[in-house]
Amino acid sequence: MRKYFITGLLILVPLAITLWVLNAIISTMDQSLLLLPVQWRPEAVVGFHIPGLGTILTLLIIFVTGLLTQNFIGKYLVSIWEGLLNRIPIVNSIYSSVKQVSDTLFSSSGNAFRKAMLVQYPHQGSWTIAFLTGVPGGDVANHLQGEYVSVYVPTTPNPTSGFFLMMPKADTIELDMSVDAALKYIVSMGVVAPEHLPVKKDAPNLQP
Repeated sequence: MRKYFITGLLILVPLAITLWVLNAIISTMDQSLLLLPVQWRPEAVVGFHIPGLGTILTLLIIFVTGLLTQNFIGKYLVSIWEGLLNRIPIVNSIYSSVKQVSDTLFSSSGNAFRKAMLVQYPHQGSWTIAFLTGVPGGDVANHLQGEYVSVYVPTTPNPTSGFFLMMPKADTIELDMSVDAALKYIVSMGVVAPEHLPVKKDAPNLQP
């Protein structure tokens, strides 16, 4: 009975968590239906709520926004909008900070969260997986001697929280591993190991 119970858990728990996450995402995106006039909403047209319709509307809005802002007029309107927001106290600091982070994360030319690294943390001889986020800048770079990199060390099993570290590039090892594989490795607490690769002849010795 214990064996059957554990087997059932291994099948149902991942499925339940997946459905819960999808339900949370779809429910949040369905709130975009509130942008429509009351008489255009599904409840008024067909008489009942249609789950996922707001998600389709949200994705359509995102796509159309990206399409319209690719031409000269769209870029000009965006610059006017951003200029207006930058003149509003408090709002300008929040908007500019969020925009800088989003531009760094989602830009196709950026390197943020596109490389998995092996770093020693929280102490010498203890290794963990981190993600490259860039290089130190501003006055911080003036106080760091040598070549440093900025990395994000996620926590397990929740990778949305973690620690931001700046460390010598020589103390990091770039992994031949995709970000998705590294995240699975972290979330599973090492249970779901990445695909085995042949050992390189010049592979570094990880022994402290």
